[in-house]
Amino acid sequence: DEEFIQKRLSDNSGNLYKCLYPADLHYKGEDPNLYKEEFWGRPAYQLKTNLDANDYSDLAHFIDVLNFWVGESFKCEMERIFDIDTYLKNIALDILTSNWDGPIVNKNNFYLYHDPCSDKLVYLPYDLD
Repeated sequence: DEEFIQKRLSDNSGNLYKCLYPADLHYKGEDPNLYKEEFWGRPAYQLKTNLDANDYSDLAHFIDVLNFWVGESFKCEMERIFDIDTYLKNIALDILTSNWDGPIVNKNNFYLYHDPCSDKLVYLPYDLD
């Protein structure tokens, strides 16, 4: 959460999204406000920091790349905007420990943090059960 990034990251001024079911990273459209949609009274992608700006552009771009870019352009853009190594290490542990409640199976229980130092989204697992 916000306390975690304040204690562990050198720059905690980026967007932090709490992602809960159904955070399936499916494209809803190019308007960043579409990702503020609520389910059961809460958003699937809840911005926890920078609430005054309330800007979901970084998340919308990431989801666009994830869903529509292909080939070399996909590879280059994902390497530019997403911390792939951290994600792969965490997902490998999810698989090894049979964590069914994370992003792979339940589309649930993770954070995405836009790290201003690297200008990349970083995957942060949470509520591992």
